[in-house]
Amino acid sequence: MENIARINDFNFRKTLFKDCSIKDVFEMFLSDFSDKTKGEYRSAIEQFVQYAFCRSIANNGVTSQMLSQVTMFTAKKYYNALLNGDVTGSKLSPATSAKKIYALSAFWKVLPQYFSDIKEGAWKLRISKESTPYDTFSQDEISQLISWAKERGAKGEMLSLWFETSFATGIRKTALCNLKWSEVTHKIDRKTSTMVWIIDTIDKGGKTTNTPISDELYEKLRSKGGKGERVFNISSKTIDRAMAEFKRDVIQDPTRKLCVHSIKSASIDMAYAVSGHDIQMARIQGHHTNSKTTEQHYLGKGVPMVERASYKYKPVQ
Repeated sequence: MENIARINDFNFRKTLFKDCSIKDVFEMFLSDFSDKTKGEYRSAIEQFVQYAFCRSIANNGVTSQMLSQVTMFTAKKYYNALLNGDVTGSKLSPATSAKKIYALSAFWKVLPQYFSDIKEGAWKLRISKESTPYDTFSQDEISQLISWAKERGAKGEMLSLWFETSFATGIRKTALCNLKWSEVTHKIDRKTSTMVWIIDTIDKGGKTTNTPISDELYEKLRSKGGKGERVFNISSKTIDRAMAEFKRDVIQDPTRKLCVHSIKSASIDMAYAVSGHDIQMARIQGHHTNSKTTEQHYLGKGVPMVERASYKYKPVQ
């Protein structure tokens, strides 16, 4: 019944937007994201439309016929223009340029559902994202972080709970900061007939993630979390400031590139270890669609040098 309802809802939305404009679909597309992602996607997509057509979606100046002219060749030229500074007046890094292309790709996946003359594949570019590498926290450092945060003034308890939940779930910073109580629901695990608390969030790329948590963590969230609409009465800037202070006062190693995302990396390492090195369990903990992402960008960062196979190898006598 649930699947039928979803199909009916999708068909209803298509009927509702049968004679819609690009602007209508654009706003509907953006509504599925957090405020931060919404702003980034709006800027990236409007920037391309302005550069390519000297028009604005917001002013209803764009038609499907215009966007149907966009090909993979157009996309590649635009990516190079971002790198060379032709779009913004200053050169953008490969990572920043790739983020803009990703936003356009996500929008182009939606457009063909409403406009038959627009093809989805225009933005499927093979791009090497040269992002800044970061390190991971060890399990002991995560425990230190949770304990340290608890002593940080009036919001210490909330800050500590945020870091603990981030580590336990692997949920991204923005999604966790914006988490509402209405997104934490009690559902049945159909495979075991067990009632489980589930956190439903919108993750990177607009995909929905369903993260189970223990009854104990839920009770802790209820007793120490926010009393209003949100689970955490805390902002992303507060999290970033606390992380910077922890690095400076506790870690005291300026050579280590640690950030909030390092908690997610540690969370994936934890899942990999407790599951007996099951790559799929690590992938699920990281909310990744493909296990290649988990293997290439996360696993192994937390492994001490003296535990790696190359170190343990003994030369032939």
